[in-house]
Amino acid sequence: MPLVAVWLVALYADLLLAVVVDIVTRRLPTPTVVPRALAVGELLAGHAVATGQARTLVTAAMQAGVLGGGNLLLAIGGDSGMGVGDVRLATLLDASLGTLGWPAVLWDGLLPYGSPPLRSPASRCRQPDHACGPYLLASAFLSVALVGP
Repeated sequence: MPLVAVWLVALYADLLLAVVVDIVTRRLPTPTVVPRALAVGELLAGHAVATGQARTLVTAAMQAGVLGGGNLLLAIGGDSGMGVGDVRLATLLDASLGTLGWPAVLWDGLLPYGSPPLRSPASRCRQPDHACGPYLLASAFLSVALVGP
């Protein structure tokens, strides 16, 4: 499985982040997301240097940028209910999913809005009393299950 350390930092730390912080406060503040993003970036860069596979780092950054930009447009331009903290979390998860390739990132971008298990809860994100972070994390887990390591 490629880059297990990236997944440990991104998913396990974000599980606690998404479930506890987002559900309790309905916010994902910058100080809770940025350290994980830096850790994922450092791990991806370290992997690229150690293995000579800079392509993994570049691909993960491109994928995070594409879906992060799309999520930012949803947060700014519509009533998606996503806040900037949710955009940061989604971008961090997409960078981690980038190690598995484009199919994993595309599934992660589509699952919250198209899959029956996540569609109705994700639509509740538009309401101020529901958190989006846990649904973004569930989407990432399902993407990994669909694409495989």
